[in-house]
Amino acid sequence: MADAGVLAHFTGTTVTDAWSSSLGYGRASALCNAHILRDLDGVHHADPTTQQWAKPPSTPSPPAMTPRIRPARPGETR
Repeated sequence: MADAGVLAHFTGTTVTDAWSSSLGYGRASALCNAHILRDLDGVHHADPTTQQWAKPPSTPSPPAMTPRIRPARPGETR
């Protein structure tokens, strides 16, 4: 991605699936909630008796799903 100039001028927070090629850009980053829930589901299914803590919620809490910042419009810089 670096050779292609992807993210060269990006200054925001990247959201990643924790794939190794998307890490290490020296920027603030966050893990994708869908990937976190998928990983927790896998941990729970591997051992449902002792890994109850990893059981994903049946529905996400509304505040976690509410956007806090509107997306940038085409041509807009931040």
